[in-house]
Amino acid sequence: MTPAEGERDLAALRRLYPLYLHDLSAFTEHYVLDAEAQWQPSYLEDWLGRTTSHSLLIRVDGRPAGFALVAERPFPHMPQDVDFHSRSSSSRSRTGVAVSDARPAWRPSAGSKAPGT
Repeated sequence: MTPAEGERDLAALRRLYPLYLHDLSAFTEHYVLDAEAQWQPSYLEDWLGRTTSHSLLIRVDGRPAGFALVAERPFPHMPQDVDFHSRSSSSRSRTGVAVSDARPAWRPSAGSKAPGT
């Protein structure tokens, strides 16, 4: 897992994100395809534009295979009473990535801490 940096990484993340929304749509009616076959709502550009959010690419054999989006509080797209964290290095949150998995690649902004610390 490495920070998504540069246009190539961000382009890969933008291609992977709709696949995530497709999978997520099986568990909620919140995400739907619009008339142009775009998933709505899409929060990706907001995620990418915030200095308090961090985009990470998961690679397998050097190729993008997934991603993690990590945000610092407050974050408008996450209810205040929700907190995803890992109890052990082997547990996974509903997002599929445990906080402990993100820590090695975490590059917090000045004065912030990695989630769960």
